[in-house]
Amino acid sequence: MRLKRTHKDWHTVTIMTGVMGGVMSLYSGADHCSNVNTVLNNHEISNYINDADKKAENQIARHFFFNRLISQWKEETMFLSSAEAIIGNPNFQAIVDMGKTAVPYILDEIKNEPSTLVWALNIIFDRKITDRPGTTVEEACRLWVRKLTK
Repeated sequence: MRLKRTHKDWHTVTIMTGVMGGVMSLYSGADHCSNVNTVLNNHEISNYINDADKKAENQIARHFFFNRLISQWKEETMFLSSAEAIIGNPNFQAIVDMGKTAVPYILDEIKNEPSTLVWALNIIFDRKITDRPGTTVEEACRLWVRKLTK
């Protein structure tokens, strides 16, 4: 059938509409024969998928929150030498308050750049990694990373 040209792109629009309509009907036909409805109607699977999504969202939110806290903590304590001031910083305290959910993020930080952030692990686990006097921050970081990643 020959189409009358009313606009220079008329043929393209008409052809694309026909192609898209065909694709949609093919997809819908394939979907009709698949088990998609079974999966969508199975509440156990649906709940599992929703729970997995929520866990991923929570993990992303926690990581974002941690990154904001660590950035502010570094900025506010970079020139401090007092352990009390470093640990007493509200951002450090918020990291500690995250508890064990912060541990993977802390390990990533101290593995790449040893810092007094390692003290957060002492507080979270309520113990020092070593009682050996004279242990440096770098050594403590290395020991915590080794202990928690084995």
